[in-house]
Amino acid sequence: MDIQLFAEALTFATAMVLMVIGLFLTLVPIFPGIVFVWFVAVMYAVGTQFEVIGLGGVAILTVVMMVAATSDIWMPLLGANYGGANTKSMFLGGVGTTLGFFFGSVIPLLGSVVGSIVGYAGGILLGEYWQHEDWPRATKACIGGIIGWLLATAVQLGGGLLIMFLFAGQVLWWGA
Repeated sequence: MDIQLFAEALTFATAMVLMVIGLFLTLVPIFPGIVFVWFVAVMYAVGTQFEVIGLGGVAILTVVMMVAATSDIWMPLLGANYGGANTKSMFLGGVGTTLGFFFGSVIPLLGSVVGSIVGYAGGILLGEYWQHEDWPRATKACIGGIIGWLLATAVQLGGGLLIMFLFAGQVLWWGA
C-alpha cells in the first residue's frame, strides 16, 4: 500500500472525527463547536498547502462559520425581543446562562447544557417580571428566547454539517 495515500486517508479520517466532535460541542452552550469544525477544515487546508482546499473554499467555509457562529447571539435576542423582552432582561438571560453553565457542570453529562438553558430562561423570566410585574408577559418573552436559542442551535448544527459536506466534497471529489 502506498504510504502517502495511507497518510492522506488517515489525515482525512482524523479531520472528520474531529469535526463530528465539534458538532457535538455545538450542543453545549459557551463552547464554540462550529468554530472548531471550521478550524479543523482550515488546518487541513493549511496542512495541504491549499492544494486540496483552495483559498476560495476556505473563504466559503469562513462565511458559513461566521453566520452559524453568530447565530448564538442574534437568534436568541431576536426570539426574546419578538416575545417582548427588554434589553435588561436579555442581559439577565446572559448572566443566567453563564451561572447555569457553571452550576450545572457539577451534574454529569448534560448538566451544563440544561443549566445554561434554565439559567437563560430564568434570567429573562425574572428580568421581565421585575420590570413589568406581569407573569404572562414574562413567560411569553422567556418562551421567545428559548425558541431563538433552539433555532440558533439548529443553525449551528446545520452550518457544521454544511462545512463537513463542503470539506468532504472538496477533499474527495472536487479538488481545489
